[in-house]
Order: sequence, then structure tokens, then C-alpha cells
Amino acid sequence: MKFHKKNQVNDNAYNQLDASSSYKTGITLGTQKGETSHSILLLCLVRAFLVFLGAFGTVGFYLAGFQIPCNYFILGIVLFLTSLYCGLLYYNKWTMNIGYIILLLLFLFPALALKTYISSGFAAIRNITYDVIDEIYILPSIRHYAEYVPDRTLAITICTCFLGAFLCMLLNCMISGYMSFLFAFFITFPLIQIPLYFDQTPGMIWFALIAVCWLTLLVLKKSNAYRTKGTAKLNAKGLLQNSGIAASFVIVISLLVMLVTPKGIFHTPDAWNTWKQKTDQYIRNYMIVGFSSFFNKYDSAGGISGGQLGGISSVRPDFETDLKVRFTPYSSEPLYLKAYTGIEYTRNQWINTGATLKSVQKQYNEDAQKYYDSADFHRDKTFFYKEKTVLEENKKKGSNGLSGKMEITNVGAVGIYLYLPYYPYLKNDFQQWALSSDILVGKSSFNIPYEITYFPYVQPVHASKEAFSAVKMYEEENLWQYTSVPDELNSVLGTICTEAGFHGTQEEIIQQMQNYFLDNYKYTMSPGLTPQKSDAVIYFLTKSRKGFCVHFASSATLLLRAMGIPARYVEGYTIPYSKVLDSDLVAGEKYEDWFSGNTELGKTAVVEVDVNDSYAHAWVEVFQEDFGWVPVDFTPPGEGINNESGSFWSFFSSLFRNDSSSQVSDFDSSSQSLTTMRPGTKAFLIVLIIGFTFLPLLVLFVKIMLQKLHWRKKLTEREYRTRIMNQYDFINHYLKLAKFTEQPTNLHSFNEILLKEQLSVPYEIIGNWIQLVEKVSFSQEPLTSDELEKCAECYLLIQSGLHKKLSVWKRFYVFLKI
Repeated sequence: MKFHKKNQVNDNAYNQLDASSSYKTGITLGTQKGETSHSILLLCLVRAFLVFLGAFGTVGFYLAGFQIPCNYFILGIVLFLTSLYCGLLYYNKWTMNIGYIILLLLFLFPALALKTYISSGFAAIRNITYDVIDEIYILPSIRHYAEYVPDRTLAITICTCFLGAFLCMLLNCMISGYMSFLFAFFITFPLIQIPLYFDQTPGMIWFALIAVCWLTLLVLKKSNAYRTKGTAKLNAKGLLQNSGIAASFVIVISLLVMLVTPKGIFHTPDAWNTWKQKTDQYIRNYMIVGFSSFFNKYDSAGGISGGQLGGISSVRPDFETDLKVRFTPYSSEPLYLKAYTGIEYTRNQWINTGATLKSVQKQYNEDAQKYYDSADFHRDKTFFYKEKTVLEENKKKGSNGLSGKMEITNVGAVGIYLYLPYYPYLKNDFQQWALSSDILVGKSSFNIPYEITYFPYVQPVHASKEAFSAVKMYEEENLWQYTSVPDELNSVLGTICTEAGFHGTQEEIIQQMQNYFLDNYKYTMSPGLTPQKSDAVIYFLTKSRKGFCVHFASSATLLLRAMGIPARYVEGYTIPYSKVLDSDLVAGEKYEDWFSGNTELGKTAVVEVDVNDSYAHAWVEVFQEDFGWVPVDFTPPGEGINNESGSFWSFFSSLFRNDSSSQVSDFDSSSQSLTTMRPGTKAFLIVLIIGFTFLPLLVLFVKIMLQKLHWRKKLTEREYRTRIMNQYDFINHYLKLAKFTEQPTNLHSFNEILLKEQLSVPYEIIGNWIQLVEKVSFSQEPLTSDELEKCAECYLLIQSGLHKKLSVWKRFYVFLKI
């Protein structure tokens, strides 16, 4: 019942006041009808069951979609018990506050004790998922993760129990706390969307579980039957009825769908194809290098970056065809297609200090004949073809000289380069290429094939003194620039060479350096960015010690120069023999028209290889005395395959740091010790524990501050009637929280309780304040300024008296609440 605005009120009216009424119609007093323990328990159980349906359905949907082996019975039992525990946390405030601390311990200690199983299971889940995706995209390389436990099903079951329990906690906060469909949807939908995106069809039963959870949340949110305010018995009954209706509806629809379409209804709609095509590239990038593929400072595909270093967090190829190469295979070694040559290293970049095609064309007014007749061209041509001249003369003398024809079409590669095999001979075309010393500068038109005659390198080389004269002339005029090192890097490079013990002949030093990189550095497609004001090569050699081809090639070039060996940096494409074997044969072409000479492979067919940008690469050219430049690769073997530890912990910690974990081969139960964890894992666990510890405190602090602001706003209301009634409400709330011996039901009882508690406040103060509150509530006569001042003074004295009456612990409790 509500007090209506009138001047006379009898004592019976006071006893009929409802504490939940609005102050606009009078004072609202009285006790709210409390919830029974039985009804609250029933509400908690229904909420817990919804949490279980959402968590179990989501996890099962993902596992069944990718056909991941798991013991679903154990998983269901664990998730049901976790959901039940989480749901009962909301029985009252004490169970919630203490229960979450216990839950934290129950979550962390088993996670640490079963760390190896969880990590191995997580690795197995990722490997199975990636294998399915690899079958769809046919990726040239894919990351795989080490599994420590031989029993894959056991490891996956333990891991999914752990992940599912965490999902139960998240869902419980949204369902038991707010009955929020929106948050529950955003938590569960991404996991079920993953298999659907890749057209993987789990059983209908899993979607039915999730749908029951979603639909019930929507129904209950609209009906407000989930609230424990007011008549709890009625709410509990409404909750059960609405939940049963929603569940029955979903079950009936699911059964009908299963009968009509036994294979399920999960497939990608045609309308999504355009959207999928746009996102497929990002999916491919993630499959190769993970999250850090989205944080590069400049564009790069493999080794093609124009000599830039340090700005690539992760290599992110698009796997679209860049080049079409038609030739006859002659060796099982990789085929190198050279594009960019770096001469001088400065400021994290390799620079070609020679002329460009445009500058040469401009110098000769685009007159091709004038250029070909010039002394510069004849000198540069001699330098450029020095290796080809030696090999060609070697062939003429009857040695095992080789020569071939190659046709290259630029489909999607960078057009400012001409892509050439070792060692080429080109027809003069001033519009396509020119020479700057022994470096060819040119461009390749899209979708227009160009033909090249080339002479593969074969040892031993035997040629006349005349053929070597061009090499000697080149050595005298040009080699000095290929042994220079920036002054600021000299000392660091010299120290590394000394500590590594590089010594001996050129061939011995090259072999020692290759072994040095193999033993001390790690190949990764996610090296992270070089810190600002740091040199990329020095940072790679001394700090990160991980990188991809451009890091190894750049470092090797500078180290070789520090040892006095002429070297230069090169970017282009490599075609491995495995890729050649998977290529298409060109019908109607004869071997003799494309290649001459005896090779290790014998007579082979003509093939056409589609080269995508995942085969872009960087390597080193080392100058071989009496011959010329020879390609040498210093990148460790296994490029393009990122063998990582499948650690559950490293996966989450890698979200915030660029890392590529190493391969772990053997299962060792002793590795479960916290002291033997990797530093990154330790740091992540420490942050996790601190986060779980201080996050509740932060939430509590924010909640207290919001509560304080709420009461401050109410108690400083400008309209005096509302302000005074808020002050009365505050005192009433204060008495309830402080748990005094009696609780007021009306103004008369309120007055009596204040007197019984023997506050250090005179009786007149209490009586005057009660009279003024009554006048504000039941009289339309406004208060005078003296009465308003007196009312405020009495309120402050009563509040102070109540505060002094409380013990220290009760004061602290009241402080937390209001």
C-alpha cells in the first residue's frame, strides 16, 4: 500500500507501507517479502543448467565439427559439476564472495598440475584443426605443434575439460548475474562459427543444446521471471515454465530437422561466398604465422621487401600466383630466380647504389642504339656476362656444360624487377632492361612472357685465360664495395666472428657460418619488429636471435664482409624440387628444344610451375675467385614450416609478444614443475595469478565508487522533498546493513528504535527530524528555510550517532555497501 498525500494518517497506515514504493506518493516503509531458501536454490539450479547447456554444447559443437577425439562422457560430467558449482555461487552474497576464491584455487592448481596434458591436448586440437583447414586451402606450409602425451584422446579430454570449465565461469557471470543473451551469444558464437566457416558439419544435438540456452535466455529476459526480487516462489515457477517451453520448442524443431535432413543443415550460404573470399586471405595469413601477421610496418611477401629490414613483424604471403615459370628441370637443388641486389647496407636497408632503368634511359634519351654503342654498355655487359662467358666456354670445350631456355610470366609479382635464373643471357631490349656495372636493372610487364637463355653453374669450371680476364677486370674495379661494412657495426661484427671462431679458406668459413646460424639461431616467420633506433642485423645477431630469410641473408653478408670475403645481398624467388614435382607438364614440347647437356636428372619433361609469394626468398651471393658471383643460402633448412610448441600457455602469451616456439620432442613428466617452465610461460602464469587476484579487488573498488556516487547524487538532490526522502531512505538502509536489534516498519517504530539504541543524540533532535520527514511526506505545505536548515542538521547528527554506535568491522561493512 502507498501513502497518499493527505494531512492525517492513522497508525494502521504506517504498518501497511511498502518499502518499495516511490517517494513521489509518500514514505515507503515496511519489510519486503523475503525469498525462501527453496525457491532461491531452484533458481540457481535452473541457471546452472543453462550454463551447462551453453558450455557443453559449444565445446561439443567445435570438437564434433572437426572430428576431434574426446571422451564426451567425462567432459559432460566435469562441465555439469562446474556449472552446478558456479550456479550455486549466487545462492547468497557470502557463497558468491567466498565461492569465487575457492573456484580460483580449484581452477589454477589442477591447471598447473596437469600443465603438460593441457598443453599437449591444446596442441592436438590445433593440429587437427589446422590439418582440416590445410585440406581446404592446400597451403604450401603450415604450423604444427609438438604433442607431449602419446594418448591424444586423454590429453584432449583433459584440455577440453579445463577450457570448458573456464567457459562455464564466463557464461555463469552473464547468465546467473544478468541473464544476458547478448553476452552469452558473443561468448559462444565465435567457437561454433569456426567449424561452420570451414563447412564442417557437427551433429544437430550440439546445436540444439546451444539453441535451448539461447532461446531460454531470451524468453526469461523478456519475462523477468529470472529475478529474485519480490515473490521468489512465483519467479521460480515462472522460470521453470518458460525454460520448459523454450527447451521443448527447440527440441521439437531439432527433431524435425534431423528427420527431414539427416545430414544436418549446416552449410555456407551462397550469400556468404563474397564475404568468405575477402576473409580467406587473412585466414591463410594466420595459418602460416599467427596473430602477429597483422602488425607489419610495410608490405612484404617472403623475402621481397626491396632490401628493407626490421619492419616485418610476421611474413604474410597471400598465396596467389606471382610467377609462371616454364623450363626443364635439371637438378634436385632449388632453382633461384634473382630480382633485387643490395650493395650497401645503411639504416636497416640494403641499397642498390647503381643506376636505375629510368635513369639509364634518360641518360641516353631512350635511344637504344646509342646505349648499345656506348663504352659503358660494353664494359657493363662484359661484367654482367662474366660468369656466363666462363660457363659458355666450358661448354664449348666439351666439358659437362649446361644451357637451357626458360620462359617467365609475371602474373602478380612486383613489376619493377626482372626475374632471372643463374646465369642468364638476354636479348637486347632497352625498354625492359639495362645494366649498371654487373647488376641488371629492369622491369617485367604483367602477363607478358619473356624468354631467357641461361647457363646453370657446374663445377669444376675450366676456361681459358681470355674468359677469366673479364673476371679479373671486374675484381679490380668493383670488389672493394662488397667488403665494406658500416663503421658503427664493425666492432660488433668483429666480436661475433672472433667468438664464433671463423677461420680457414673461403669455403671453410662459409660452412662454419652456416653451421653457426643453424646451431645458434632460430628460423621463424614471426620475428617481431626491431625496436626503434636499433639496427636490425645487430638486434637479430645479439638480442632476438630469431628471424626469417632476410635476417639470415643480411647478417651473413655483413659477417662475410667482416671476414674479408666479398658478398652481397639478394632477393628473389626459390623453387624447391618438391614444387617442381607437383607442377604441370607442358604437352607438345621437346626436351632438346629447352635444354642441352647431361644432368643428374637425365632427360626430363618441360614443366610449368606456378610460383606464389610464399616462395619469395633472400640469400647471399659470394664472389668466387676466377669465376664470379655464386648463390649461397644461410637460412636454416625447413623454411616455411614453423614447428612450434603447442603449449596452451604460450598460445595466449604469444598474443602479446611475437614468438615462435621451438620443437619439443619427448614427454617428460618432470617438465610440469613451475621452475622448469619457459620464461614466457612463467611470466604469463604470474600475470594470470595476479590478474585473478586483483581483478576482483578492482571490480569491488569500482562498485564501491559507483555506489558512493549514487548515494551522493541522491543525498544532494536539488529538490528538497526528494532530497529529504532520500536521506530518510539512507538512514533506513543504514539500520538494515548495520543489523540493529530491530528493523523499522513505519515512522513510529523508526523513532522508537533510534531511542532504544541510545544514540549520542538528544531525543528532541530525533523527534524534530521525524516530524519534518512526516510533514514532507504527508503535507503539501512547503518547509521554511529554517525548517530545511534544521532538517539537514538533525540528519547529520543522527547519521553521526549511528556511525559511533557501530563496531569497527560493522563500520567497514557499511562503508563497502553504501
